[in-house]
Amino acid sequence: MFAQAQIALIRAQGAREAAVIISQANAQALQLEQATKAYWYAQLKERMSWNNSHLLQYVKMKALNAQPSESMVVGVSPVGAS
Repeated sequence: MFAQAQIALIRAQGAREAAVIISQANAQALQLEQATKAYWYAQLKERMSWNNSHLLQYVKMKALNAQPSESMVVGVSPVGAS
């Protein structure tokens, strides 16, 4: 019985350590991805001579274009409304 409890404890500790390692790796990957995006957006802004407003508009349009068209709702006035 004692051996089974030790085995269960070792497995639980291993699972915990694995979860921590995976979470840390995911966090590092996300940080790298965000830093890379920031770098290339800064390069784009500089090369295009954009101000912050221009860059923000570009990012918004890029995000909208990435959305599936069947799930996008665009605010428009109904036909005949003024």
